[in-house]
Amino acid sequence: MYSMDRQHPMKSEQHRLAEERVARAARIFSLENCIKSVAATYRIPTDVLIGPLRTADVAVARWHVYWLLYSFRLELTLQAVGAMLDKHHTTILHGVNEFEKRRKKYKFMIDKVIKHLEELTGERISEVDSTPQARKEIVSETENATPQGEDEAITAQSRSR
Repeated sequence: MYSMDRQHPMKSEQHRLAEERVARAARIFSLENCIKSVAATYRIPTDVLIGPLRTADVAVARWHVYWLLYSFRLELTLQAVGAMLDKHHTTILHGVNEFEKRRKKYKFMIDKVIKHLEELTGERISEVDSTPQARKEIVSETENATPQGEDEAITAQSRSR
């Protein structure tokens, strides 16, 4: 169904809610917020976290950033996350998989990072927002959405490649 000017399809309530979820996640899980929270929690300077150092503790912290962005920013592809961090998408995939494999081991750190993000943004975060089913729903609902922010512009650019 189209609106009166026939330029934009009318959005369903489900589509509107999906867009609100994506916008909320983009506010909370911005690249800057994720890096700040992980760096503070792991007690690693941000320049080291995003730098070339490859020690185990820094690698795990990086995986945590990848995992946060990919798990909670449901509209982002691996390529988009890679573009945001100047990494290849397979690096992101490896980090997300490694972090996910050890997720139970890192539960304490995950909780600390989430708490830090909640304090930083003033918003409550729910793990429900990071389920695989939610990813499928959000991606299908937002495929035709117009990017609006800095992170979304990077996402749109990486999808067009």
